[in-house]
Amino acid sequence: MKRLLPLLLSIALCLLAGCTHSSDTIRVYMPDGAPSIALAHTMHDDCIEGVEYHVVSPTTIVSTVSGGDPLADVCILPINSAVKLLGEGDTYRLLGTVTHGNLYLLGYTDEVINLGNISSLIGERIGVLQLNAVPGLTLKAILTDLSIPYNEVSVGSIDRPDSINLQNIDASMVGMLEGVNYYLLAEPAVSVKCSIPSLSLRVVGSLQDMYGENGYPQAVIVAKGSILSNHSSLSKVRQIVSGIDSGVEWAKQNTSLTAEAISSHLPDDYTPSIRANFLTPDTIDRCNVRYIPAERNSLNAFLTKLNFVSTTPWGYISEDFIYSL
Repeated sequence: MKRLLPLLLSIALCLLAGCTHSSDTIRVYMPDGAPSIALAHTMHDDCIEGVEYHVVSPTTIVSTVSGGDPLADVCILPINSAVKLLGEGDTYRLLGTVTHGNLYLLGYTDEVINLGNISSLIGERIGVLQLNAVPGLTLKAILTDLSIPYNEVSVGSIDRPDSINLQNIDASMVGMLEGVNYYLLAEPAVSVKCSIPSLSLRVVGSLQDMYGENGYPQAVIVAKGSILSNHSSLSKVRQIVSGIDSGVEWAKQNTSLTAEAISSHLPDDYTPSIRANFLTPDTIDRCNVRYIPAERNSLNAFLTKLNFVSTTPWGYISEDFIYSL
């Protein structure tokens, strides 16, 4: 009892002070979807002492690295957001790329759309997930390289017959829009939509194949510089990163456990995008998850394309931002 009282007092003082985690705890945040598959095995095994995992909505992931005292010690987020918000290297350092493109064109026909015939979509309207973020900007970059005109439209506006018309959508709108015969969507939502018989949608094209170069850097992993400067914490970050590639193979062999590991780290009131009955080894393959250490020239080559077609400049990666594990 004598030993218990100081412990209880310590817990009480911590709660009064607003503490929610140990100062030695490394908090890892990732968006729901393909990036969370990268760490599903690590989350399932929970074998790295002092590391806690949080899966959040893609719409809120940026908030975990924002502000004066950001929540995330380690975070997976889109490359454009990472560079724009964190690229000075003051708080976070860039470790590497985690996903390399999981965007697919869905349609109602069996015709495969590729670089050779994508111009056949001129006059069509494509519903594009996140038109002004990485998905839409990557499509725009591909069309620009091919000198194919595109036109941004909205509900009720008139399509241009001399352009590919692009409408911003969210995943809930896929297959539900009149006059839209093609959609650009990300895995694992692609597999969910294609499994709904009433929608009659199928994968007709891969943005990764059209881009070439074995895909493009879509989501990256960053860590606080203060974490990396601590020997013990750095060792844990290395363990987290080293588990990504082997974790993909584990996920393909354990799809139910993968879905369970991800959902168990989501907020209680959040509906996961990854569900066991829709997750297959093929779906995981199409998520294009693999770890590649950050390399400035290749990353900036992709950012150059995004910056050219974006109304908002995202910036470029400096050497000071990159950290070599």
